[in-house]
Amino acid sequence: MKEYLHSLLVSIMLLLASVVAYGQNIIYSDGPYVKKTDSGFDVITVINGKPECENLKNNKLQVSSSNGNHRFDVELTDIEIPISDYAMADEVTILSDPHGDLDSFVSILQSSAIINNEYSWCYGNNHLFILGDVFDRGDEVLPIFWLIYKLSSEAKEVGGVVHLLKGNHEDMVLNDDFRYTSSKYTSLADSLNMKYSDFWTNEWILGEWLSTRNYIERMGKNLFTHAGISEKMVSAKLDIKQINELMRIYALSDWESRFNNPEAELLFLMNG
Repeated sequence: MKEYLHSLLVSIMLLLASVVAYGQNIIYSDGPYVKKTDSGFDVITVINGKPECENLKNNKLQVSSSNGNHRFDVELTDIEIPISDYAMADEVTILSDPHGDLDSFVSILQSSAIINNEYSWCYGNNHLFILGDVFDRGDEVLPIFWLIYKLSSEAKEVGGVVHLLKGNHEDMVLNDDFRYTSSKYTSLADSLNMKYSDFWTNEWILGEWLSTRNYIERMGKNLFTHAGISEKMVSAKLDIKQINELMRIYALSDWESRFNNPEAELLFLMNG
């Protein structure tokens, strides 16, 4: 009975969202947003402005770009916090700031022989770093996140590693700063009387996974982070693991709280 009422409520909410979208003449695609339930996974996708919901009984998810040019399957897996320190790998590729540009992201990965035409990992035991800022500006934020999620699992099976480090745009969206966020991403949440960041809490698969990603990592003598670190941060003499642990703790603090906390201010604001 509980599951029936839950499914009924979701269906009513999605119907209302569809009416709102139609009334505003919004034509866009978004998702999938995936939430784990007692009966499997609830999947919300917007196709041509119309929200659709389905319940997956297994852990196989299909992901498509808005125009359908990119399609791949994702297997939902257990989520683990990555380590912060790595030995030097034989080969490393470093990317940054995909900002929702799936075409360019896929093109770079394929031309670098990191993925094949089926969007599968083919980079062996090598390492791929993505230094943050997947959110905002482009039209394909969700498919990029899902592709990174998928490749992380596939790389691990053959001894490789995909490193997604969080950038300032991840921090902004998760803290309700939508100044660079297209209305495409907030329309579904608005129509359901939610905030867009509500889709990125630990209730949702990508939200939980993103919350475990690091902000800074070291490989051999090389330091990787989104926008560098200040001399003041270096003088604080925090180790890499400690920085990531503290930043995960303070990640959902509002801006005012960070300004009033010297440790959080050092980690997140301009002098850190």
